[in-house]
Amino acid sequence: MEDLITFESDGITIEGLFEQHSDSKAVIITHPHSLYGGDMYNSVVYMIHKTYRDKGFSTLRFNFRSVGNSGGSFDDGIGELKYLKSAHEIL
Repeated sequence: MEDLITFESDGITIEGLFEQHSDSKAVIITHPHSLYGGDMYNSVVYMIHKTYRDKGFSTLRFNFRSVGNSGGSFDDGIGELKYLKSAHEIL
């Protein structure tokens, strides 16, 4: 079962969903472009999560800057890359 989590990246709070299954296999799933409505609840993102989960992977999906309850504002991919690096540290 996924747990709603928050983590810090570059001084900004990010919300995510994390599900621990394996100590050796993990995947970070990102959502489509946030300026066009993408978020961690997107149906494609969910299906990717479900597929990896069913194969025993731990999964982490999160909302980029200014999406849902994540702080900040869109940063043309620069800040978003920092989020991805911070998410990797969780795994």
